Amino acid sequence: MDSYPKIDKYNLQPPTRKYALNILSEVLGSDEASKAWNEACEECKLSNDTNNYDNLQLIFTSLSEQDGVNGAIGRSLVMRSNVYNILSKSYQYEY
Repeated sequence: MDSYPKIDKYNLQPPTRKYALNILSEVLGSDEASKAWNEACEECKLSNDTNNYDNLQLIFTSLSEQDGVNGAIGRSLVMRSNVYNILSKSYQYEY
C-alpha cells in the first residue's frame, strides 16, 4: 500500500520519502542527503522515489546501517516508522 492515513488522535503522519529527505537534508545538506538516500535505495534494489511504506522501512533500515550521522538519522527514521506502525495498529482497535 502506498498511502497510509494520518493518525488523528496523535496528529501523526506516516513517514514518507519527502519526510526522510527533509530530515537528511537538514543535517547533511541536500547533495549529501540525496547521495545517502540513493545509496540506501541502491542497496535495497528499490527505486529512489518510492513512497511505499514497506519499501521505506527497508530503506530506513539500510540508512541505519550506514556509518556516522547517516546511521543515526536512519535509526531515528526506523524508530519513527515503528512508532507510527504500532500506533496505527492500536488505533484500529479503539473503535
